[in-house]
Amino acid sequence: MIHLIRDLNDDVLKHPYDEELKRLALAFTLLLKPMVESIDRYGLKTRFLKKHLASVKRFYRQISETNLQSETAVKFKERLEKNRDKLFTF
Repeated sequence: MIHLIRDLNDDVLKHPYDEELKRLALAFTLLLKPMVESIDRYGLKTRFLKKHLASVKRFYRQISETNLQSETAVKFKERLEKNRDKLFTF
């Protein structure tokens, strides 16, 4: 997860005019922020993290329906979909 976030931040900085990448990064940020808040408040307890599974499903449905033209955004989308089963296991 940390490497994914780092790479996303690097790509956004390298391609500041890529609006598709920015939208994808924003969607990913909006997905992660409540999870991080839950972890800060309750720790890594499964019962508190399970409430975020619906958001994860909604996020993946949203990005799968999105047709991207930007090469960087497409690569990031493919990376997210490839690691879908590993990223959010709680």
